[in-house]
Amino acid sequence: MFPSKLIWRLCCSAIASVSIGSFCRADDFYVTIGGGFEPSSNQASLEANIQFFQDMLRLKAGPIRQHSIFFSDGFDNKADVQIELTDDTRTKSLRLLSQLHRLPASNLAYRDHVLSGIEGASRPRLIRSRIEQIAKVAKSGDRVVIYVTAHGGKGDEKDPFNTTIYCWNKSTISAREFSGWLDQFSPEVSVILVMAQCYCGGFSHTIFSGGDEENGLSKHNRIGFFAQQHNLQAAGCRPDVKNDEEFSSYFWGAMIGMSRSGKPMSDADLNRNGQISWDEAYAHAVITSETIDIPMRSSDVLLRTYSKIPMYTLYSNRKSPSRNEDAESIAASDRNQGDKQECNANPSLLCMSNTIEELVDKATPADAKIVEELCDSLDIAMDMRAEDLTGLLGRRTGPGFGGPGSRQGRRSSGRRELLAEIEQRWPELADEDWPKSPLLNNDQEQSFLAEVEKLNAFEAYERRKKELEEITSKSKVAEMQRIKTRRLLETLESIALANNLEPTAPKDIVDHYRRMVLVEQSSIGLRK
Repeated sequence: MFPSKLIWRLCCSAIASVSIGSFCRADDFYVTIGGGFEPSSNQASLEANIQFFQDMLRLKAGPIRQHSIFFSDGFDNKADVQIELTDDTRTKSLRLLSQLHRLPASNLAYRDHVLSGIEGASRPRLIRSRIEQIAKVAKSGDRVVIYVTAHGGKGDEKDPFNTTIYCWNKSTISAREFSGWLDQFSPEVSVILVMAQCYCGGFSHTIFSGGDEENGLSKHNRIGFFAQQHNLQAAGCRPDVKNDEEFSSYFWGAMIGMSRSGKPMSDADLNRNGQISWDEAYAHAVITSETIDIPMRSSDVLLRTYSKIPMYTLYSNRKSPSRNEDAESIAASDRNQGDKQECNANPSLLCMSNTIEELVDKATPADAKIVEELCDSLDIAMDMRAEDLTGLLGRRTGPGFGGPGSRQGRRSSGRRELLAEIEQRWPELADEDWPKSPLLNNDQEQSFLAEVEKLNAFEAYERRKKELEEITSKSKVAEMQRIKTRRLLETLESIALANNLEPTAPKDIVDHYRRMVLVEQSSIGLRK
């Protein structure tokens, strides 16, 4: 048996034994890829993410030998960043009419980026060239940290894990192409990926030769922390910087104790050693982020490829319920697959028929923390069987729970009725030049709005708007319950798979996984 806690103890011992030696002598190289593919997709939050990363490195890593930043149009002085202006430029009456006409926000503007220390534009050839240069000088024991805060694209149906990073001028870097670039490093150089673009989970497959599972594991030691699965969009990318609800804000924020916007973050240091490891930062992001993201690690991909859980189908491999069957019936049929005696015959294996508490007992501290905190927030008992979460997840998906297929029914918002009554009362507001009407000027606005509020349709419009806001709020809460339940389920799967790896996989696979975990449990703070 090779339980996850044993992995953790071995790794901690290894870290302690080399922290004064090779860890201190080795170098870290940083490469940041950021921005959109054109000004309209290059939101200010992407720029702010890189500034936050720079601040974190100054605090935690000290003087940086190499940090190569590739962002949007590089040194071009044209406006390339989309920002959000305050809405004070529009009168209250103009905002109301714009909402009734369903016009897009007019408070967007563009400016040149203000990042310092960049090396160039986010162009694939420049990024590839820098990686090649680092590969020539990086020595055994060094680490290369690559952070991506950009936009991403889906893989095609035949190659779904070959997702892409969008670069400036609509150029792209595919996961397979990127994997080839990383092959230039010595196998003794560890590569750590932190990616927050849409569909970034596809880059977790860079652990395989050529980025293809069929080719087997690469001989290189690569780990990664990804905001989202390969087939889902990620949170973030906003023209305003106040809202920092995105994966890397939580991930880097855990390392310095505050988010990008300055919100305090605590309790990420699980082993109380004064350092926040990569896996501790990941755990903090999974637990606390209130986003649509379902984060993942590249080590999870290794486990799902080479380990197994008897009598259980991994959630990512399950089919979606049809109209005539529910998630509970599918979960029940899954339990009947495979060798029903395997768990009983081999007590060293963990099964999803075990309780959550039994799985947590074999988990690393980071995974144990994820499970305990998510169970607490979801009000899930620790004595519940892990496999029963599939049924719970099924009940939290669909109508009324904010997931795909959720419908609130069609009901008038009162928008058309109020707009029609306004245009009938003030015909000039029915013309295409209505924004130029003197009625919307500051000096006439107050009296105009007072008359609008007397219209029969106004009260119904305001009442319906509040109802829709309440429905949206409840839907978001339900959606977060569903997302956190899936985060919990997939973490429990990883715990069982990690425990079952040694009995079910070849020794070289087990050894490779141990090396990945060792890097996951190191930190920036252990380096000079």
